[in-house]
Amino acid sequence: MFTYDIEKFKPLLTDLIARHVSPDAKDWLLTQANHAASAAAFNAAFAALPRKTGKAPVNAGPENEADLSAIRKDFSIAGWSVDRLARVWLLLTLDTTDKERYQRHIENLFLAAEMNELVALYSALPLLAYSPIWVQRCAEGNRSNLGVVLEAIMYRNPYPAENLPEPAWNQMVLKALFTEKSWN
Repeated sequence: MFTYDIEKFKPLLTDLIARHVSPDAKDWLLTQANHAASAAAFNAAFAALPRKTGKAPVNAGPENEADLSAIRKDFSIAGWSVDRLARVWLLLTLDTTDKERYQRHIENLFLAAEMNELVALYSALPLLAYSPIWVQRCAEGNRSNLGVVLEAIMYRNPYPAENLPEPAWNQMVLKALFTEKSWN
């Protein structure tokens, strides 16, 4: 289901979030995770999250970055904001037992997302369950004209290299060249 040990990974994210938000925001976030069974409540929390956590940059430090990458190979949160981190963490609280329901829920988030929500969703691709089902979504994201969305896919995101078929990978490389994105 997951390509990494999510039970070791989530607490690291939880600790990082707790260091960057108020105790009230942390409590609110934990409460939202406990109500993740309701799609409507989850979606509302996903959208409202920046108002609770703020948008401050996350300073993970080299040790935390190394810990994250040791669990989820080549994963990094360098350059992330706390709302992006918290949104990704919230996605990791979704019930994954019903693959179709899980995919439908996340696909609906993609369809309704504003720009910063899309950034979090594309950043979460290497962490989501059922990795192969997100290939088309990743390839579609490469066609975006939103620079920050492209950067979420291209920068420090292991998902494309691990999962995209060669034509989609080549399209991403060309998109990076034509949009003058640095290759990170």
